[in-house]
Amino acid sequence: MDQVVSLIRDTKEADLDTLKKTLESVLEKIRGNTHGVTNALGQLDPSKHSMGMVYLLYAKSQSRDVDPSFLNNVEFFLANLHGKHTQKAASRFVQVCHIYTEICRDNALYSRGIKALTTGLQRFRPSNDFLTPLHADVLCLCLKAKNYKAGFNLIENKIFDIDPNATGLTPKDMLLYFYYGGMIYIGLKHYQKALGFFETALTVPAFALNAIMVEVYKKYMLVSLLVHGKHTGLPKHAMNIVQKHMKTLCSQYYEFATVFGSGNIDNVDKVKKSFEDNEETFKSDNNLGLARQCMQALAKRNIQKLTATYMTLSLADIAKNAGLNNAAATEKVLLRMIENGEINAVIDQKGGMVSFGEEVQAFDSPQTSVILETRIDQSISLANRLKNIDEDITSSNNYIARQLGVREEAYSDFERGPSSNRGGGIRRMFEYFR
Repeated sequence: MDQVVSLIRDTKEADLDTLKKTLESVLEKIRGNTHGVTNALGQLDPSKHSMGMVYLLYAKSQSRDVDPSFLNNVEFFLANLHGKHTQKAASRFVQVCHIYTEICRDNALYSRGIKALTTGLQRFRPSNDFLTPLHADVLCLCLKAKNYKAGFNLIENKIFDIDPNATGLTPKDMLLYFYYGGMIYIGLKHYQKALGFFETALTVPAFALNAIMVEVYKKYMLVSLLVHGKHTGLPKHAMNIVQKHMKTLCSQYYEFATVFGSGNIDNVDKVKKSFEDNEETFKSDNNLGLARQCMQALAKRNIQKLTATYMTLSLADIAKNAGLNNAAATEKVLLRMIENGEINAVIDQKGGMVSFGEEVQAFDSPQTSVILETRIDQSISLANRLKNIDEDITSSNNYIARQLGVREEAYSDFERGPSSNRGGGIRRMFEYFR
């Protein structure tokens, strides 16, 4: 083990690829010396010897009984790692982080894991634009801890680039990121954003279905009921394999969504029956809470429809048409809707009557102006970014070669120049799923 430590210490940055090959070749021997690995880790500096330490941590993580000091070793490394050096051994580093996440998850060390992995993620990724496998690990722990704020801060940072070679990212990591991210948004009741994340997951290129996509689709259908009041169908860019089999695999959800979205206010009893018939399925899939929110949303939508038809209505009549249990439950729902600005109404508690008024929105408050200016700035920034992405795509060898109907290698031999190195981020995305 002393020889391994000396080799790691003496290797210069230019020779890291050679060090990687050497460590891969002796990895089995290193794994057999757990005690020596622990001592070796204490002699190395993550800011200088990141790649070598990744292999030692990986060897330690593969032990049948993981050393209790493993968590401390990983956390020290995550806090001090050298990003570019660690990217040289990205796949091994990601495996270490996955095992660390599993230990934190199984032992309820959620906050500890979130803090360490978030720090490591920031140091590891090439820039804030990049998606890494650590994103899904952090979000998993956030969900277990119900710490939606920490997850929200992560997913609000927009992703514009991937690089599997530098980050060890796999299609599974991408799916889990959008699946867990959508669940974080659900926890915060940001249903429109959750729907966007699930839609992205369903449009990831795939040649075979997997369990993650099936679970995404179940939540996608329920969230679409909350956002649109009906199931809007699969995203048009979803792969054929997804279009072909999802309806069959999620038949109970499809049945519920179909009845729910019929748009007929008289269908409340049918929706209730469908919910009751499929309640066990929702429960076994951990979607019962989301399905119940759909039922609550149905009552609110029916009340909103009544405001467009009637000027005055009794609480009893509203309860009957909205599918609520009684006048008292209806009054609570109405008060909540009035407070949230969903309807404009006045309740006469003595007479049990409700008077509906027209919704008035002035949009003249200072807060509205600030929000509008912020949205305009964000739109301009995004437009400029999309323009640059478009230029990167149209100037990349891969795109041009496909437009010309030739292989990229043939085009590269024909045209070599400064432009051949452009289009890195988006081209990697394009090549990743080729």
